[in-house]
Amino acid sequence: MMLHSGSSVLAMLTHSATRRVVLLRSADRGHVVPEGGASARARQLFSTRRGSNPSSKIIMIAIWPTPVPVWEHIHRITAEIVHLVHIYALNQHSAHYQQLRKSAIAMSGSATGGADGARGSAGPTAAALKSSSVPRLFCGTVVHSPTVPLLEILPDHRIGVLADGTIAFVGPASEEAELIAQSSVPEKEWIRVELTATQWVMPGLIDSHVHASQYLYTGTGYDVELLDWLKKYTFPTEAKYSDRAFAAAAYAKAVRRHLMNGTTTACYFATIHREGTMALVDAVAACGQRAFVGKVCMDRNAPDFYIETTKDSIDDTTAFVDEVLALRNPLIQPVITPRFVPTCSLELMKGLGSLAQDRSVLVQSHLSESKGEIEWVKDLHPDHSSYTDVYDDCGLLNQNKTVMAHCIHLSDEEIATLKARGTGVAHCASSNFCLMSGVMPVRKLLTSGVKVGLGTDVAGGYSSSILDAARQAITASKIRTIANKAEAPLSWKEALSLATLGGAQALGIDGEIGNFLPGKAFDAVIADTATTSSPIDTQEADSLEDTISKFVFLGDDRNFVAVYVNGIDRLPTCSL
Repeated sequence: MMLHSGSSVLAMLTHSATRRVVLLRSADRGHVVPEGGASARARQLFSTRRGSNPSSKIIMIAIWPTPVPVWEHIHRITAEIVHLVHIYALNQHSAHYQQLRKSAIAMSGSATGGADGARGSAGPTAAALKSSSVPRLFCGTVVHSPTVPLLEILPDHRIGVLADGTIAFVGPASEEAELIAQSSVPEKEWIRVELTATQWVMPGLIDSHVHASQYLYTGTGYDVELLDWLKKYTFPTEAKYSDRAFAAAAYAKAVRRHLMNGTTTACYFATIHREGTMALVDAVAACGQRAFVGKVCMDRNAPDFYIETTKDSIDDTTAFVDEVLALRNPLIQPVITPRFVPTCSLELMKGLGSLAQDRSVLVQSHLSESKGEIEWVKDLHPDHSSYTDVYDDCGLLNQNKTVMAHCIHLSDEEIATLKARGTGVAHCASSNFCLMSGVMPVRKLLTSGVKVGLGTDVAGGYSSSILDAARQAITASKIRTIANKAEAPLSWKEALSLATLGGAQALGIDGEIGNFLPGKAFDAVIADTATTSSPIDTQEADSLEDTISKFVFLGDDRNFVAVYVNGIDRLPTCSL
């Protein structure tokens, strides 16, 4: 029989010392069946299904090694089950496939307390995230950025990922035996993950600026510019997040959507509500995404129904930061989040600056997004030399611990300050277009040595996809080139570099993720141009570079067959 229940899957995997899982590719559906020691009915199905359609073929056989103590590692085991199904299912809409995924995930949820577990658990602990799994050897095309903005495309390579999700090695297939021998894992323990000719593995996408609280009205409200947009759409919507139940439901949708689009790390704005912001922390933890989460701070120039006192803002932010840090979830960090200078008093910003330095946490905000905003800052702070100077004076441009969104209209002096402080910039081209704010000079910032990542800036931007943000960044750079031929546009390779390693640098975590250097966490996606309903059509004449270029310009969530965070495929949990 086909494996439709999670318990049956576990029984098969723990019945004997070794077990094979075979995924068949056929014209109409993908099936998972056990082979070797399986029931006669399963063997009959295997042979019948293969024989009934000559186009069917085995595209993966994975060997599961020694029995695993289910009572200790049930969450990780079920994640691996879903991984084996998910990574190679070319028809992801198969009813049988979906049923298997849902059964396994439902069992995993019940075993671990579920996605809506008790408040404060914030998902798996550090120990659980490093619990027993199996080392995997990814075999096929590897795409990553060793340095910004360089992108490497490496056919027939190997990535060794240890059981705790750490990258052990990367190298060509010709050096496989040597690489394995130099690792701490015996050759027989590696699980081979063979990518198909239409697949490649690349670092997970990083969204360096996104408002999770605005997700529900994404794609609407682009009739006005920034300051009017905040009054008309943003503040009324964000005020609703005082209701924690509303916040939990909305944030679950937002986080899932971003993860489905290949975003393994996101830097989120929430709202001014501490309880509502903790609901975002819980949503991120339930999906296993890596994230920075910020409680928004604003004590002036905001409507009466959506504003804090200075004291409440600092006290609630302090409590929020300490609560998140106390969770000890290595995937989730708090981020100090003054909305922007016009809505934050100097007293508030200086208090937040001190808190950021005391707790050694990231700071995020907006800088130089629109000309109207810049003039407003000048009126509010005539004694400061620039918008950037206000943040700097308040201690919010901490060394390598700050990311600022937009940065469209910076002076040369401001750019020099950002470079000197190690401040990252989130390039949010879609939002800059939609709210008619301007076109950021990305080439100038890169040439000046400023760290640049990409942001969707939902809902100022209309898409949760960093691939879309990359496309918009390329278009924005071409607009700059039209006006000034000396300002070279971004290539698609550079944009993909910014979408991965660039984002990690902007957030100050490039020592942990962003590419496939040994010792980093395996945050990665497996992309495939041949998935069901793929928006990408290829031709025989396409080179590998052509295919990946098409993915950058045409790809979407349908082209991701696995999304790994710290070595665990998180896509199945969040795509239901």
